[in-house]
Amino acid sequence: MSMSDTPTDWTDWTDDRTTDHDPHNLVPSGFVDAWNSQTSETVTTIPEALAVAERAPSSTPHGELRRCPSCESVTVTSKTAIVERENQEPGAHKCAACGAHFDEPLASREAELDPSQATLGEVVR
Repeated sequence: MSMSDTPTDWTDWTDDRTTDHDPHNLVPSGFVDAWNSQTSETVTTIPEALAVAERAPSSTPHGELRRCPSCESVTVTSKTAIVERENQEPGAHKCAACGAHFDEPLASREAELDPSQATLGEVVR
């Protein structure tokens, strides 16, 4: 906010804050343009592009996602707290669907599939 001279009237005030949301140059070039092409909205800034990206479906196939041992949901998140807090539930993961805390998520559905094909004699009706 530029106030080199104390304004006598706030109409003299100029907002000269930068809109650079990537001060450490981490966002790849073309990020905003790529997400702008994925939506009907007009996306011109990094925060707008991030909002579109967060609403996009996961690019990981559903069958490859880890699952909750309580409800088998794929909404498993890893806990990121560096210091364990007094009110923190035990477990390294939490399910966003049912709220369960656990150390090991279930394997993905794809990992549980038997890759061998059954023979006609093995099929039971």
